[in-house]
Amino acid sequence: MQLDTFREKGRLDIIVNIPERKRKTLTEWFVYNNKNTDGRNLTYLNFPFRVCVVSRLQKMAAKIDCNKEVAWKANLCSSKLRAAYEALGLLGNDKEWDIALEESDFSATSAEIKTLFAQILIYCDVSNPSKLWDKHCEAMRDDIPMNISKSTGIPNYHVNTTELPGYILYELKAILNGFGKCVKDFGLQPPPEHLLKNLENKLLIEEKNYNRELLMQDVVQTLRDLMNAPDLIFGGKTVVLGGDFRQTLPVKKGVGKQELITASIAESHLWWHFKIFLLTINMRLLRSDLNDQEQRRSEFFAKWLLDVGNGEIGEPGH
Repeated sequence: MQLDTFREKGRLDIIVNIPERKRKTLTEWFVYNNKNTDGRNLTYLNFPFRVCVVSRLQKMAAKIDCNKEVAWKANLCSSKLRAAYEALGLLGNDKEWDIALEESDFSATSAEIKTLFAQILIYCDVSNPSKLWDKHCEAMRDDIPMNISKSTGIPNYHVNTTELPGYILYELKAILNGFGKCVKDFGLQPPPEHLLKNLENKLLIEEKNYNRELLMQDVVQTLRDLMNAPDLIFGGKTVVLGGDFRQTLPVKKGVGKQELITASIAESHLWWHFKIFLLTINMRLLRSDLNDQEQRRSEFFAKWLLDVGNGEIGEPGH
């Protein structure tokens, strides 16, 4: 499909006879391939750059002794021909797409900016996608923690700043895949594989007042069935239990201390399969958004919880 624009009041009989309007990418593709063979393996969409621009560069190279002279003529001390070609005006500088993304920063959401960036890559002749990405990737990151929280079921998911670009590339990859493209097509790095694993293969069980022993048995049997491994504990999968078990005794009505202890997870016949790891850093105290007063209150509360768990607060029997 070839698009053409004209004024609403223009005369069509004059418009269609303008010589410049008769020459389109598709028609020139036919004309060129009728005389030459080097472009017949290209679709007409790839034809303008691969034939027109490349042939122009080849003609220039024929007039110059070597590729280094191209860089010298462009007043560059670089062996990278791309920079030389840009300086000679043979490649665009992507200013138009740069302005479009800058303007979208003021009103568009992160998701909308990612979609706009993908559409620019697909439909526009971007000469340096990596440079455009480096400049505007920060504007696409605001919704990443929320999106990961939704996909994993973990509220207030914390994402390290260094990992944000990888997650953005993951979402950008999903958008481009919908158009039959991938990030590699535009010279961008694919998202790191270890980040993708964080978004997959997670079985999360909400913390509620379940019958813990029956729940654990159900989990064991479910994983055995899913993995077709009836002889392996948890079907051979790694299961993580989190919490301070001194502070999370089960809730049972009308029972005494011994019954509560017996119902705890540490009394389960599965407990000996677990390896205990002790956490020594309270991550809540590392929050950068707390002022001095809030920091002191958090430190006091954290110490108070530990003292309760260690039996250092309260009277015996209470």
